[in-house]
Amino acid sequence: MRLLALLVPMLMTTGAAVAAESSRPDLVVELHTPMTQTIRVTNQGSADAGPSTLAIGCSRVAVGVAAGDRDCTVRGELSRHADRETTDVITIALPAIKAGATRSVAVPYWKQLSLNEEQAYRFKVVADADEQIDESDEDNNVARSQMTRVWLNDPSP
Repeated sequence: MRLLALLVPMLMTTGAAVAAESSRPDLVVELHTPMTQTIRVTNQGSADAGPSTLAIGCSRVAVGVAAGDRDCTVRGELSRHADRETTDVITIALPAIKAGATRSVAVPYWKQLSLNEEQAYRFKVVADADEQIDESDEDNNVARSQMTRVWLNDPSP
């Protein structure tokens, strides 16, 4: 009987440690396809997430667009988060998000995109881009989307 009495407290302690470890935030990015101006970041974890950085990458993909003219953002907004998949990346300071809550963020340069031309845009958005938050799942912080503007020929003579 003594052996059983010693094992029970150890199991309870181990269970509490596992519960404490899994009580962490988990930021997930939600994008529409086709892409819209709104980005949603949800904390699907069981703990509040502190302030973090949201990185928004964009590249313009169109036939006849010169290599130096494929950016989507205003040059002054570029950040150090540039990568090979996107031409330009900006960062936005994201306030704290409570467990289970969602924050919506607008793409700041949306009105500057060439939406009146036949173009395709690719977007990559990364939550917690600076990896400052200890999350329960660090592999679900990236979302991708695209948007294509195509003009149809008018069939009338």
